[in-house]
Amino acid sequence: MKHSATGPTGPKTVLYVSFDGDLMAGAEAALFGLATGLASHGWSPLVAVPVQGALARPLIDAAVPVHVGELGILRNRHELRSPKLLWRLATTVPAAVRLAALIRRTGVRIVHSNTSVVLAGALAARLTGTPHVWHVREIFGGPAWRVLRRIILTLSDRVVCISTAVADNVAPPGSPQRARVVIIPGGADLSHFSTPRPLEVGDKLRVGMIGRINPWKGQELFLRAAHLVAQRVPDVEFFMVGGYIAAHAPLYRRLLAIRSALGLEEQVHFIEHLDRDAVRDFMASLDVFVLPSTKPEPQGLVVVEAMALSRPIVATRQGGPLDMITHGVNGLLVSPDGPIEMADAITALLRNPSLRQELGAAARRRAEAEYTLDLEISHLTALYDKLAA
Repeated sequence: MKHSATGPTGPKTVLYVSFDGDLMAGAEAALFGLATGLASHGWSPLVAVPVQGALARPLIDAAVPVHVGELGILRNRHELRSPKLLWRLATTVPAAVRLAALIRRTGVRIVHSNTSVVLAGALAARLTGTPHVWHVREIFGGPAWRVLRRIILTLSDRVVCISTAVADNVAPPGSPQRARVVIIPGGADLSHFSTPRPLEVGDKLRVGMIGRINPWKGQELFLRAAHLVAQRVPDVEFFMVGGYIAAHAPLYRRLLAIRSALGLEEQVHFIEHLDRDAVRDFMASLDVFVLPSTKPEPQGLVVVEAMALSRPIVATRQGGPLDMITHGVNGLLVSPDGPIEMADAITALLRNPSLRQELGAAARRRAEAEYTLDLEISHLTALYDKLAA
């Protein structure tokens, strides 16, 4: 294992073990916020990743110590049902041994595995007798998940889940294992989301979503809802922000074909990628933010960010948004089964500026009370202190 960056590690160091790749997804973005905000809470971060990717590079720029080396990490959820699973598991053991040496050398007090598909950190913690926290940010299913869930519960002192839906998927309510599960939702840096730069957006109303193109992220549902809204509301345009991995290139081409078939080429815009500041500014420019996921979203950090920006939100009625959104109070919840209810909600907001303002203001108040990055770090470091003691 080699150093990508070096830095001092204080007496209270937490080792984060995480996936990294070409694009910074929600789990990696959440870890970036944790690692860069940890010092003010009395802990020092050390981050181990398999490659120097979209997470490692900004961490290095922020002077966070980063180690790069094979970790036996699953690249995506499809590998849970693939022969590649055996190869990943085979590389996990030597990776754990290398991480154990790192833990001993740097005096790590807590090991924190970021996402379910990271196994080496848990094994390294067991080898060194170091308290281990497993951060579950996904909702999986099937036989492989039943095995992985048992591993997570067995090799963790605490399992941190980002929503009630995730916690229920790890350990059902009332089960003996539930006592080891802690729900700590992801939070937003409100100072960052309080200072968006105004964009030149013209006179049209703007509706948008953010998410990497994926069959369950709901891009097709969003397109079909946009088609219905465009027939009811004049001068509205729609934006879909998010890149895609090579495996989902056919889905991207299908979405382009659907856009053309619906006659929305002038009204629906695909944006492949935006950096952190640009995402904030883009979201602030929207009149309505939509989370159209067709399967339960583990949490939906973009919802927290939209709340922080006082945006009115339409989200599907499942998963993490059920914790964050009270229907009709700080957002609207709709069925994931078809575009009509979603289109009705978007239309109602576009036609009613006072309702948009009311829901957006309530969303910001909810974010300030329950979903700040500082509050998330406070809960986590309190847990670290308890386990390290």
